[in-house]
Amino acid sequence: MLSRLAPDLRILRFAIMRRRLDALHTIDVDALDHAEEWMRQHSLLWTDTPAIHGAHYIRRRTSVPRENETAVEYYFSATVFRRLYFWRGSTHAK
Repeated sequence: MLSRLAPDLRILRFAIMRRRLDALHTIDVDALDHAEEWMRQHSLLWTDTPAIHGAHYIRRRTSVPRENETAVEYYFSATVFRRLYFWRGSTHAK
């Protein structure tokens, strides 16, 4: 199990065309002046009633080490899923 908070969490490998990715309303949480405050207002990890942000694509760094930096998490609105190309054999972690 990857997370006790999300026991059915699935990690899926996908691709998206660059021009489509660039066209999405994006928020880079780490680039915000008040990233932690933004997370408190908009993330289900911090509040039971997150405020609407309107983004289709959100990215933020994690505390998981990866090479010389930390890993990045990518979140997409459900409206974007039809634009993603999922790889066969994507991992379903238990």
